[in-house]
Amino acid sequence: MSTPPRPRREDGASGPSPGASTGERRAEGGPRDGAASLRPWRRLARGAAIVGAYALLVALTHRELWLAPTPLTLGGDAATSYWQDVAFAVEALRGGELPLWNPYERGGYPFAADPQAALWSPLSWLTYLLGVASGGHGIWLQELRQLAAPTLAAAGLHLFLRRRGLGHPAAFLGGSVLAAGALAQRTITMATYWPWAYLGLVLAAIDAVARRPEARQGRWLAAALVLLATAGFPPSIFYAILIAAPYALLRIGGAARRGRALAVMAAAGALAAAAALVVVVPLVEQTALSWRAERGLAYVLSNPASLADLATLVDPAAPGKSLFVGLVALAMAALALAGLADRRWRAETAFWAAIAALGVLLAAADEVPLLRVCAGHLPGFGLFRVAARYTLLSHTALAVLAALGLERALARARARGPRGLALGLGVACLIVQVVDLQRLAIRGRFTAAPDLAAGEALAAQVGDARVYNEWGLGPRGGSVYRVRDWRGRSQDPMAFARYQEAEAALARDPGLLRHFAVEWLLVGGRRAIPSRPRLGRPTRVPGAARVAPDVYRIAAPGPEVYWSGELVEVPPGGALASMKARQPGSSVILDEGTLSAADRRRLGPATPTIPARAGAITRRELSALTLEVDAPAAGIVVVAEVWHPGWRATVDGAPAAVLRVNHLLRGVVVDRGAHTIALTYHPASLPWSAALFGLVILVIAAPWPGRLR
Repeated sequence: MSTPPRPRREDGASGPSPGASTGERRAEGGPRDGAASLRPWRRLARGAAIVGAYALLVALTHRELWLAPTPLTLGGDAATSYWQDVAFAVEALRGGELPLWNPYERGGYPFAADPQAALWSPLSWLTYLLGVASGGHGIWLQELRQLAAPTLAAAGLHLFLRRRGLGHPAAFLGGSVLAAGALAQRTITMATYWPWAYLGLVLAAIDAVARRPEARQGRWLAAALVLLATAGFPPSIFYAILIAAPYALLRIGGAARRGRALAVMAAAGALAAAAALVVVVPLVEQTALSWRAERGLAYVLSNPASLADLATLVDPAAPGKSLFVGLVALAMAALALAGLADRRWRAETAFWAAIAALGVLLAAADEVPLLRVCAGHLPGFGLFRVAARYTLLSHTALAVLAALGLERALARARARGPRGLALGLGVACLIVQVVDLQRLAIRGRFTAAPDLAAGEALAAQVGDARVYNEWGLGPRGGSVYRVRDWRGRSQDPMAFARYQEAEAALARDPGLLRHFAVEWLLVGGRRAIPSRPRLGRPTRVPGAARVAPDVYRIAAPGPEVYWSGELVEVPPGGALASMKARQPGSSVILDEGTLSAADRRRLGPATPTIPARAGAITRRELSALTLEVDAPAAGIVVVAEVWHPGWRATVDGAPAAVLRVNHLLRGVVVDRGAHTIALTYHPASLPWSAALFGLVILVIAAPWPGRLR
């Protein structure tokens, strides 16, 4: 009887592929892995154990959070920005409102349009619900969220490597780099890793589709891509695509049914893109209004890494942006690269080596022109700043190469050494790796925990009045304590360009604060931060008097709501200068071209001889305001809240336009008489994009046929 031919691998050789998954090896007649026959609950237990192991490693890496003699929390953006987003969303939900518009910072801004908030991410909603259930919004919520990102990133990579046929020791070596390597420790205070939590799932789903291109596998790929697209921090989403897209092409090229695999991946990508519109559309709208709309090449090339930083791969104490992944991982990555001469490992190793090199070359923007060229000719590369972040590609590629190298070493040990040698070698490598990674000393990871009691007392003192908070309430204290702050995260790249202009003008002439109905000045804390606008001497504000250390009160701030018949039209950008020369609440400054022909007819001739009249806010919600005003003549009602095209208005129940007046505030045209004005934040894209998002989720979750017809 003739022996049947051995199945061909994707690289053209015979026998099972070294990177084949358990299912592929079984289909090729290779040895069965008992894990494939385990009951679902046992698989779940094993998965939970893997996630738990990485969670333990992450906890060990950041042990100062639990073991420091004084209470510490994660520093950087985690403490000064991301926690505040969580606090706002938790309190909004607790009050029965959706967190769409945040009135507690910058005079109000569209929370739902801020990609950093990751409003549509399941991990965000788990955090919010945990906060609602716990009855508070302590910073521990953000600590959990930040620590979850490297944990899930490592577990996802572990799953991917296992699907490629690697054993648990090799997979854990790769995962340890993502959980506790230098980049993980450097970015634990940032949002960089949020999308990376799902990259491993995306790669594993790509493998599943390439191996078996059917609807069920496509559904899982679509779900993983939706998780990635809604994770927040668009730069890392883009970096993940730079890995996932070419990897998909690599796997399609080796698939048995290439056309079917391409069709399924394209369908999954289209579903994910449709769901991502709920994030992309408001982001594009907000970018057009922000200072990012004017970014240039200098913006893209800012804060690069250096080729000299490669020295940190072998010495974690070397100066520069650390890339340390552990000496064991580095040695195993080198062993994997040595396997390029071996046909069995060539395609897999070459791909990840190319990704590692790409990350280094893009990051070294001052020394290598690659990013400059890409930003000028390829989509996506011109959107993001901080070139050094591209080292995330190299970091991930080194993790995979390390796993491939250890798998190669263990395979040789099993083939040539005594029984138990491979196990001992694997355990020894992992122990040395974990200990080695603890040598890293990344500065700025931790900061003192906030004093919530002091902030709550100050918030109670100012009540519902508007404040200008120079860190007296802590960073972005308005969102934490539900205080209406004119400041907040004033250096946010997504802040309105007109708000940034107003901030710069306030630093020169703080008296402008009265035009924005600011009553309290909280000037304590970190006032002397370079490059941040600040008031300098609060007594320069007319009517400001000191009532406590670092607390000043303005005796006569401008009204929150007022009617005026004195309309002053200025060239675009000239409103702030005109406001300086006028009393707060006395007139309405409009850019030329703001008024429609119909509004001009309604308003008739200007009535500057009639004094302005104050109105009142009778109902205040996060995304809605109700105003009452008695207008002595046709004119414009101004409310000292920031304008956005998503705001809608009705006057006595009839729709009305919301105009941008006084540089960046809201105005509504009214006729003579008493009026009730209702303002609601209702962005035009939200209904259809949210509906499309929900539809995609239903399509992914619905039972699909086993095969695509």
